[in-house]
Amino acid sequence: MNFYNPWGFLGFLLIPIIILMYILRQKYEEIEVPSLFLWEQALSSQEVYNPWQKLKKNILLFIQLIIAALLILALSKPYIAGEVNKSGNYILILDQSVDMQAEDEEPNRFEKAKEKMYQLIKTMEPNAIISVVVMGKNPHILINQSTDKHLITNKIKDIKVLNSRADKESTIELVRTLYKQKNGKVYLFSDNNLPMKGLDINYIKLGQATDNCGITLLSHSIEDKQIAVLVKVKNFSNKAKNIPVSLYGDEELIDIKKVEILPNEEKNVFFSGVSRDVHILKAEIDSKDILQIDNTMYDVVHEETREKVLLATEQNMFLEHMLSILPQVELYKKNIESTESLEGYHLYIFDGIIPATLPQDGHILIFNPPKDNPLVHVEGDIEVGAIISSEGRLLEFIKRMDFDIAKTRKMLMPNWAEAVISTQDTPLIIAGEQNNQKIIICGFDLHQTDLPLKKEFPIFMYNTIQWYIPQKIYNLDKITAGDTIEFQLSPDVMEVKVLKPKGMVEQLAPPFPIQPYGDTDEIGIYILEQKRETSSIFHSFAVNPPIGEGITQLKDVLEVDVTKNDIVDEGNKNIKNSILLLVLIFVGIEWWVYISGL
Repeated sequence: MNFYNPWGFLGFLLIPIIILMYILRQKYEEIEVPSLFLWEQALSSQEVYNPWQKLKKNILLFIQLIIAALLILALSKPYIAGEVNKSGNYILILDQSVDMQAEDEEPNRFEKAKEKMYQLIKTMEPNAIISVVVMGKNPHILINQSTDKHLITNKIKDIKVLNSRADKESTIELVRTLYKQKNGKVYLFSDNNLPMKGLDINYIKLGQATDNCGITLLSHSIEDKQIAVLVKVKNFSNKAKNIPVSLYGDEELIDIKKVEILPNEEKNVFFSGVSRDVHILKAEIDSKDILQIDNTMYDVVHEETREKVLLATEQNMFLEHMLSILPQVELYKKNIESTESLEGYHLYIFDGIIPATLPQDGHILIFNPPKDNPLVHVEGDIEVGAIISSEGRLLEFIKRMDFDIAKTRKMLMPNWAEAVISTQDTPLIIAGEQNNQKIIICGFDLHQTDLPLKKEFPIFMYNTIQWYIPQKIYNLDKITAGDTIEFQLSPDVMEVKVLKPKGMVEQLAPPFPIQPYGDTDEIGIYILEQKRETSSIFHSFAVNPPIGEGITQLKDVLEVDVTKNDIVDEGNKNIKNSILLLVLIFVGIEWWVYISGL
């Protein structure tokens, strides 16, 4: 026999109390005497009485002791162990997403979910096999098939709620993998159900209300010497709201506007006349609701940035025209005869020539490379057959890159590059990074092709310049918590750091190349620092809550009561009910003995 609740045996401490009550109970007998003379004899008989005398036989006492013992045994939830089957294994899923911060549960949905998990674990059999999956930005297995309830509980206590969305699809795949290993019951602790067909899933619902308003957008436009700001707010509740929306510039209050908003309605709030000197914008809903994190949103005001681009060519009107109309390009031209000792440009474009000494402070774009050059091995000119396109950023929005080429350079692929388009004999365009420099080499002369006459040419050139000079500088526009960022860095950077909103500094490089940055769970303003040899470049960017995440309408779903004590393995036989039946039988026997006077 085994027990789900061994602490129930503490009830046996009550047994001595029951026995003492019988020992200490005074027994009086009525005596009739014809004279007061005999009273002294009665008194002497009472004085002889000793309360600690040997316990006399008492049938009721023993019956009551049996009843107490049976009740204590039932409290310990006994069972007869059987073979462990699929129901003896449990998979617990904990939702870690931003909306679990809602405070309609005490203290919030996330902490309440953990409390319910503790309760459920307590009700499980001692040999229960438990796995815990955390459903967050990066779903992961916290505990894999453990029977150590103390360890499992401590691990769950250490989990913190995030400011980001949960990856539900990856969570489903992870749970299915665990389920295939060892079938069992699945318990989801969340404010939204998770569709998982074919699984024995139980939904433990969190959340009592939808009383929440949030900011879904904060953007700006620069108009002459002023900034115009747009704030979008949404009412996620089923009641009309009157909310104040405040706008701050560099943490100083600019204006407050009252907004009447209907249930599930989204409204635009406009602010105008904001000074161009403002660098950081913050919009805030100044009212209390169940989810505070989506009441604030940040935006950074950047000046339009143009980068210096040098075009070294004999004459190429196609390139000159395309580069001159791109807003992020400040174009400079140079003859091919004077291309030595170049510096001071963000991008160098060489048409038909490559300097013996390449510039180190900018990126490089090359058309028609000569045979002798330091970047790629060129064997000579060849005719071109069918063109094979790859997929990637440079061919974005281009369905098919098809054009005629009279001839092209035959290039051997360097180890730092990948082919963008190619033929069976040679790559036509290669791209990659070397020593923190972005490099594209086109093996042909534009004048020897009809590419400039194709509609794909301006798209290709736009994608190319966007790769070198992102129009949204450093690729940091509209970042939400949990996003992964690929920073676009200057070529001559020696060190890269990020200052987070709470003041912590993280060093990202060296080593180079820099890895994608994913530690973006904090809400607020981040500062990217790029250290050069003699100076540093600073760039601020905002990280906001997931747009429109809000609090969804709670649906009526059948919820599992985790406080029930009958969550048992189907392979084990629970004998608690049998013991309670015995208790009723002995209560009946006690009543019969009592009325019979035995």
